[in-house]
Amino acid sequence: MAERQPDLQVVLVDQNGEPGRRARLQAWIRGLVVPELVIGVANKEFEAWLLGDEAAVRECVGEGFSIPGKLENMERRAAKNQLRELIRSSSRAAEESIVRREIAERLDLDLTSKRCPSFRKFRDDLRQVTSTS
Repeated sequence: MAERQPDLQVVLVDQNGEPGRRARLQAWIRGLVVPELVIGVANKEFEAWLLGDEAAVRECVGEGFSIPGKLENMERRAAKNQLRELIRSSSRAAEESIVRREIAERLDLDLTSKRCPSFRKFRDDLRQVTSTS
C-alpha cells in the first residue's frame, strides 16, 4: 500500500556518550529505500534541548530556573536529572511526561537552536527536507 507510506521518517535519539552515533545510524540506513529520513542526535541527551528555553521551563514547572552554562557540555545524564528534579520539586511532580510535552510545545525554537547546536543541526536537516518536498 504505497499510498499509506509516510512522506517523512524521523529518528531522534540521545547521543548517550557515543560521539559517532549519528554517523553510525546513517550507515545503518544507507541503501534502504525509504521516503525522506532525518536523523536527530541530541547531544548528550534530549533533555538538554528541553532546558534550552528557561521561560518555557518556568511556565511549566513554576520554579525559578536558569540555564546551567552550555547545555550540551553537561555531563551525561545531568540534563535528564536536572529536568526530572525540577519537575519533581514542583507542584506537578505526578505529571512528568505531561510537563515534558508542555515544555516541548512552548520551546522558542530559535533560542533552543542558539543554545543547542545539535538541535540546530536537527532543525536545519528538517528544514532542508521539507523545503525540497
